[in-house]
Amino acid sequence: IVSLYTTRILYNEMGAVDYGIFGLILGITTLVNIFTNSFNNSFQRFFNINYQCDTTTEKIYLNSIVLSFIFAFIIIFLLFALDVYLIEKLNIPPNRLESAKYFSYLCIANIFFSILKIPFISYLSASLKINLIVISSIVETLLKLIFTIILIYISYDNLVVYGFFILVVTIIILLINYFLVKKFISLNFERLDRDIIIDLFKFSLTNSVGNFTPIVNQQALSVEVN
Repeated sequence: IVSLYTTRILYNEMGAVDYGIFGLILGITTLVNIFTNSFNNSFQRFFNINYQCDTTTEKIYLNSIVLSFIFAFIIIFLLFALDVYLIEKLNIPPNRLESAKYFSYLCIANIFFSILKIPFISYLSASLKINLIVISSIVETLLKLIFTIILIYISYDNLVVYGFFILVVTIIILLINYFLVKKFISLNFERLDRDIIIDLFKFSLTNSVGNFTPIVNQQALSVEVN
């Protein structure tokens, strides 16, 4: 219901052209979001399989954070490299090209922080702290609704502004999840383990590739049609 309401506001405030740019660029970045969701599921399964004791859990948690940083920097580098080429090729009006670039940069930054959020959500899911996940999701939905309503009263470039709002929401939710997990487990960088990082990487990659392939085909078709 909230999504239907916010979609109507976004369309009215952005207009047909900007909303089309919004949907296209967001659709491309959705590819990566689906990939990160697959990694989230993989991290959660890895937690469940190795959920033997507090010590093991803490080691997996810490090393999953390190791996998420590695994933984030690799994906961001690839996205920025692709963005330089792809934005120029899309069917975007010349007067909106600059805004589209800024919006794509904000979306890429949003993906970076979304990837960093994965270990915290995975830990909460694996340890069955479902109530905390629900609270985080509700806060995220409310923040998006509030920022969407604020968009009505802003006369600046709404495409760029909303991209910034999305980024702010993601950072806030990342911090909320971090502090929620911090109540149950602490960070100890002496527990870094190369073997766990490698095992987690292999496990995540194997589970993610199969889910990612059909989505690539679907979104690639959307870009080609544009």
